[in-house]
Amino acid sequence: MKLLCLASLSLLLGSVIHAEDLADKVEAFLTPRAQIAAAGEVEPEVAAKILARPDPGTFFLRYAFALKKHAAKLLTPEQTGKLATVLEQHTPDHSRWHDERNTLRCKFNEVMWRYVGAADAEAVALRSELDRWMQLRMKWTAQEHLAQYRFARAVWEVLDAERQQKLIAGEWKTYASQDTGHTRGDATAKIITRALGKVDDKDAFAAATSQWSTERATLHQAVADTENRERCIVFAMDLNSEAMAHRANDAATQAYAALYLAEADAIRRIVHAAYQDPKARCAKAAADAWAEAPKRFADGASDLLRLLSPTP
Repeated sequence: MKLLCLASLSLLLGSVIHAEDLADKVEAFLTPRAQIAAAGEVEPEVAAKILARPDPGTFFLRYAFALKKHAAKLLTPEQTGKLATVLEQHTPDHSRWHDERNTLRCKFNEVMWRYVGAADAEAVALRSELDRWMQLRMKWTAQEHLAQYRFARAVWEVLDAERQQKLIAGEWKTYASQDTGHTRGDATAKIITRALGKVDDKDAFAAATSQWSTERATLHQAVADTENRERCIVFAMDLNSEAMAHRANDAATQAYAALYLAEADAIRRIVHAAYQDPKARCAKAAADAWAEAPKRFADGASDLLRLLSPTP
């Protein structure tokens, strides 16, 4: 029995060391490409002025592609040519950051399901690993948003003052998709049953998911508030700055991380309350979560995928 325990401990320590090494390699992969946000003080009165405006109803970059589509109506021939150059220069990075960030989302979800299915003795190390992958996801999110800001700024600078004012005033709303992005609704119960199948104890499942919904409300509101604040600030290209946009993104990523790490803990509680011996189901869910990455994000994240594969 003692030898068996020692063997299990050895396997667990080996897994922890491997996970830390892989996360370190992923962070090192980012370092040479990391963009540094412009420094600068963020004046509260400027942010207040931006947030006093009507909600623009969408992201600024929706207009980058709307302007291309409707260039004959909205732009001069010279501006049309400049916009084409901006799109050609920025779209590859735009796509790469998107695909790499989503690849790390898949990795996070893979580790999350292993954490959910783990016995208590393994769960502490896996929870620490999960936190590290969330940190890396948020680093990539910050990089993606910084690249998006610079993309948006380049599009803005294609326009003359009259056209900039029309865009900011909402006169071009009919040309761009009015979409504020993810609603991030409470889908925890669906996530669990879609991944693991029918629950074994419906009453325990209902009670645990209801409790989480109550706990989730404040965390969700913080995400909604900070993400909307960031979106509105980035839209106001006539008043904002890169430092201001980066600060707003930092607040949004912190709120996001707090919500989805808490959700991972809640999923573990719910699953262990409502499923009998869920480890095998969770292992399959982990494999399925990671399988999404090469299927959907190989075009932009091929280098990162090679680093992350095979899944431990």
